[in-house]
Amino acid sequence: MKRSLPAVLSMAASAGVIGIGALGVAFPKPVSRAFGVVAEDDATVAYVRAASIRDVAIGAMLLGAAARGKRGPLQIGAAAGAAISISDFLVAKRPVHAGGAVYFLGILALLLVT
Repeated sequence: MKRSLPAVLSMAASAGVIGIGALGVAFPKPVSRAFGVVAEDDATVAYVRAASIRDVAIGAMLLGAAARGKRGPLQIGAAAGAAISISDFLVAKRPVHAGGAVYFLGILALLLVT
């Protein structure tokens, strides 16, 4: 089965988002520093874990849509990934989140023009 470029890029993004989310669930304190938050108390650790579970869920949805070649859900997933990355950037002010937003917006643009 031949996959489109947006589907392949979405699968790569999904794997990365799922991996980062899994690390955040398992190791919230070190991952929190990369996110821009210092997780020293229980409330902050819970926040990092919740955001990490969110990442696993959106990554799984995007991966499923890409694997099945479902354009509508893939467009929604790419838009959601961009929105999440933008909001994470606005909160944490880390360039890595802006990069994620650009990547997801690129996938969305490819989906809309191909």
